[in-house]
Amino acid sequence: MGKKLKLNVSGQKIQRLRIEKEISQEAFAGHCQRLGLNISRSTFAHIENGTRCAKDYELSIFSKILKVNISDLILEPPKWTGIKDYTHPSNCKSR
Repeated sequence: MGKKLKLNVSGQKIQRLRIEKEISQEAFAGHCQRLGLNISRSTFAHIENGTRCAKDYELSIFSKILKVNISDLILEPPKWTGIKDYTHPSNCKSR
């Protein structure tokens, strides 16, 4: 049986930041619910392990809870894309 394809690139970053801030998955789901996002601990765990897509509005709430910019959750391309020369948008010049 082959490796399952990850459905999001931000799950591992969210998990790392959540653990650094010493927030349990259950507490994180509670924070989400207080901000209007109906999400269970189980669903959140699926996002972290990459078996469920993270929606844009979910990432917005996650970034508020983690006190980071939403771009901090999504701007690194996954290794499997083969992208080598990635330019972070903050390094791009305005047109």
